[in-house]
Amino acid sequence: MLFARQLFPELATVSGDEGGRRLIDSHSKDVSTVEVADPDILTDVDTPVDYERLRASTLEAPTSKLQGVAHLIIDMDGVLWHGEEPLPGLREFFAFLRRHQLGFVLATNNSSKTPEQHVAKLARVGIKTPIERVLTSAQATASYLGGIASPGTHVYAIGEEGVQRALQRQGFELTEEEAAYVVVGWDRHLTWHQLKTAALLVHAGAGFIGTNPDASFPTELGPVPGNGAQLAALEATTGVTPIVVGKPEPWLYQEALQRMGADAATTAIIGDRLDTDIAGGVRAGLKTVLVLSGISTKADLANASAKPDLVCADIKALMRIWDAQTSEQRV
Repeated sequence: MLFARQLFPELATVSGDEGGRRLIDSHSKDVSTVEVADPDILTDVDTPVDYERLRASTLEAPTSKLQGVAHLIIDMDGVLWHGEEPLPGLREFFAFLRRHQLGFVLATNNSSKTPEQHVAKLARVGIKTPIERVLTSAQATASYLGGIASPGTHVYAIGEEGVQRALQRQGFELTEEEAAYVVVGWDRHLTWHQLKTAALLVHAGAGFIGTNPDASFPTELGPVPGNGAQLAALEATTGVTPIVVGKPEPWLYQEALQRMGADAATTAIIGDRLDTDIAGGVRAGLKTVLVLSGISTKADLANASAKPDLVCADIKALMRIWDAQTSEQRV
């Protein structure tokens, strides 16, 4: 906050923990809000320790935060595309990954599609990707459930083909009859009957599992309700909190690292959500890159509990920063 000099005498009368809020409220008609490009400007600094921590982080060049990264966990929705619309720089980004010999896994909380469908979607824009490089929250959920339930267990599933196929491949029988578990993934054709069936099963004692907690989903038209909204409806109805498998929980990150044969210390996650991609990456000990092409915004950074190591407008900006780092290292 910046106060005009003519307000200094009034500001000097503020005492204790009152802060400047009373002064702001009494001059509300004179308050102007200014957009800032650097999220560090919005950092709350109350003590000398806070100041030194902020100073150390801002003195570090953005490119240095990428040093040593050899593997990437890459989110898709909001990073590579919005709905069916590719984001700028998509094809160049995969050429960039090959040029820098970066191992990667495309890890998405979107459970609606199968890995084959994601591979086909990339192929439509000229990008060939092995199926083992695609990891969905539906796959992680099926794997998690496979660790606690035997093949043939009855499971009631809400979700599109991605959820259905992943559970079937794990050997579960999809039915509402005597279902021991309810698994909920994002479903763009969700009905009241499905919610009713799931709620009654949970009330009867079925385990309640969600593929991911994303409250919204980025589309060409803007954010729409995501799987988190579906889970919220069932949680409100049943009073039961679901076990969530997707980001920010650890299972998806662990599986991605295992597929690449990578260590957390040499891996970064690229995502568009502070509450899932970045928060989970911080917990997993990864370097974290937030792109502002999806859900989270610059304004969200001020109140985020987990701060990314690097913030970029989009994957095109990230490529420019990475290439600049490579040029500096050669010099």
